Amino acid sequence: MTEITNLNVSPYYDDFDKDDNFHKVLFRPGFAVQARELTTLQSILQDQIASQGKHIFKEGTVVIPGQISLSNYYTSVQLATTFGGEDVVPSQYYNITNPVIITGSTSGIKAKVIGYADATSTTQPTLYVQYVQTGSDNTTDVFSNSENITADTTITHTTSYSSGVAAATTHTTASQIGTAVKVESGIYFVRGQFVRCTEQTLVLDSNITTSSARVGFTVTETLITPEVDASLTDNATGSANYAAKGAHRLKISLSLSKLDLDSADDTSFIELMRIRNGVQETPSRVTEYSVLGDTLARRTHDESGDYTVRPFQFDVRESIDNDYKGKTNKGVYSSGAKTNNNATASEDLLAFQISPGKAYVKGYEIEKMTNTFLDIGKARDFNTVNAGIATFELGNSVDITNAFQIPDIGAVTGESTAYKTIGLFDETTVTRGSASGTQIGVARARSIEHLSGTQGSTTATMKMFLFDVRPFTFLTLNATPNPTLNATHSNGGVQIKGATSGATGFVHGPLTSGTTIALTTVIGTFISGERLTASDSTLTGKLIQASTTAGAGHNDSVTTITLTSTAGFSTSGTITIGSEQITYTDKTPTTLIGATRGANSTTAAAISNGTTVTQFDGGGVPRNIVRTPDNNYLLYPYPDKQYTLIFDYFTFPSDLSAHGDTTSIPDRFAPVIIDGASAFVYQYRGETQQYQLNFARFEQGIKNMQSLLINKYEYVRSTVIIAPRGSANFAGGVVS
Repeated sequence: MTEITNLNVSPYYDDFDKDDNFHKVLFRPGFAVQARELTTLQSILQDQIASQGKHIFKEGTVVIPGQISLSNYYTSVQLATTFGGEDVVPSQYYNITNPVIITGSTSGIKAKVIGYADATSTTQPTLYVQYVQTGSDNTTDVFSNSENITADTTITHTTSYSSGVAAATTHTTASQIGTAVKVESGIYFVRGQFVRCTEQTLVLDSNITTSSARVGFTVTETLITPEVDASLTDNATGSANYAAKGAHRLKISLSLSKLDLDSADDTSFIELMRIRNGVQETPSRVTEYSVLGDTLARRTHDESGDYTVRPFQFDVRESIDNDYKGKTNKGVYSSGAKTNNNATASEDLLAFQISPGKAYVKGYEIEKMTNTFLDIGKARDFNTVNAGIATFELGNSVDITNAFQIPDIGAVTGESTAYKTIGLFDETTVTRGSASGTQIGVARARSIEHLSGTQGSTTATMKMFLFDVRPFTFLTLNATPNPTLNATHSNGGVQIKGATSGATGFVHGPLTSGTTIALTTVIGTFISGERLTASDSTLTGKLIQASTTAGAGHNDSVTTITLTSTAGFSTSGTITIGSEQITYTDKTPTTLIGATRGANSTTAAAISNGTTVTQFDGGGVPRNIVRTPDNNYLLYPYPDKQYTLIFDYFTFPSDLSAHGDTTSIPDRFAPVIIDGASAFVYQYRGETQQYQLNFARFEQGIKNMQSLLINKYEYVRSTVIIAPRGSANFAGGVVS
């Protein structure tokens, strides 16, 4: 069984053991019924109920809401210890079914008594009250100090005082405002049992509104005997056994109590609420499910992952609140105060602030209702070195040996460019001053320092810090480009762009030769077989389908053009020679036939032997479109003319920040915003029923907006999703 009271003792002898797998007690005629059998019978049934309950509910969770609430304005009035020479008995003023109304004889204030506290060695007798009427002057709202108090019922200390007759005097500091927690009646799942709690009020402090405590139930198990409770005697009036003593009872009680924040004694304690400095840190306990809850959490995480409903905000603040030159340093604690992590606030700590918010992590609800502060130690370790050399790292570095000369690590007299480039090779240098292997990139050196070995020796290891490291990407072309791509990176270089991939890179002239191109600063990935454009001539941005040279000289009127080779040229099409365009109708391996000179409003001109002849890709109607990582768009095939692209897209509305801001949501859906906002307010206040009602209307409003404003095939989440600002989310595109 799950209760902690041992019942396998005299006189009960409950020897139930779930490992025995006994599920029924089978009584037999002619055999006496044992007391332990009747007790074990209950234990078997209770074990079944507990197993079912543990599958559904977590230990200590509320089953039928016993709503718990915090009040930081719990009013009370302190009484003088004696009246008329007799000790004041505050319990005389308390009646739970018919609350007593007390009146101040001087102030005229009326209040209803909702609780009391007896006097102690350090406190006065106290009445907890709810004020129901202001004073006679219609202004005074609390009892006056040292005034007589009357009640609407008879009050008896030793002497009895009739209704309306003064029976007590307020203390010299009468009115108090404190903190209290109240729980309504309900049922909680405790130790495998469904236990009822009564309505209770716990006063944390009668005169402090910034209390800190863990509030919850203390669980007590008690054996009740007929000697203690006469109602347990036999009530069969008229029988021979009437008033005889019978069985005992096991009672489980839930008493509202508090523990210190740093207390870990939870043996018989169920936490319902955590309060720090008068502020509720955790939400009031709602029903928490066990295995069922784990299943729902797993499915939520599988479907939605981790996400925030009300995002958390972060800030770093000083631990101690100090004023500096009349200005606050945004510190959190007073000097010597305890932090949220139970450390002592000091100048050596920072307070990492996490704002209120709500999220679902691994499918489980995580909600913070107040700011949370985490302690972070400041960097306070230091060392002192007199007349030392301070060294520091300058980014990427390589260790080198067999060094020959020193690279430029600054401006050089007479040179316009500082930090000259150095080559990076895939093999170790064999001979000092000579490179080995294949160059695979370039870089520049920022500094060089001795690392180990004898300085000046070829075996010494040097550490060289590099920046502007540019590894090469080599492209192999199907033919030598014409015009030749030959430019250095120092003067900007030639940019190569893939017509399909959109990838770009800059030509490194010294290593570009023939059909091989060395590129630096490559963005994207080039695709095998795609055409390239270059930025170094009048042909910039155009796709070259084929290029060759004239195989003979021609005048400005010949209709057969001789080329070195027509490989790669279309069977019919257009060629470009200088500024002239020529159309043709057919080709042979070395000639273009049926030429029309000066096509497309160009001027026919004589053709010299060896002149460059180029044919551009005429393109076609684009059938595909792709969005690049840098938010450009590529079309395939290459467009044969200018087209207009029409896109459908979603925009993100601007955040509402100022009082006069207006929402971009249509006015007819304004109630949706109100329902959503009020739902979260009700949830924060713990008004579950009103929260569920408003949230249901909010969800329905979202569905209506989806149906009317978007389409029936899109899904709109009702949770808050943080989206990037200042951009649009592309949804699709068409070509017209």
